[in-house]
Amino acid sequence: MKEINEFLKDFKLTGASHRGYRRIFNLGDDPETYGWNKGGRLYGSGGEDNYLTIKKAKRQKILIDGEETVEVDIRASFMNIFH
Repeated sequence: MKEINEFLKDFKLTGASHRGYRRIFNLGDDPETYGWNKGGRLYGSGGEDNYLTIKKAKRQKILIDGEETVEVDIRASFMNIFH
């Protein structure tokens, strides 16, 4: 997480905010059942204007270092990724 957040800190995000990622694992607080094998997700940290929570119309206006961005529908790509 430190390496990812360190890499991303130098990019300028316009139209939303991003204050880094954090990692949360399923059952990560249960020492009897947890063995880093229960899956996990990355969550973005930020306030009301976090890019993960703003409306689609506003997300379409986000710029990274002045460049336009595109949102990719990962769910629609799942079977291709799996293959």
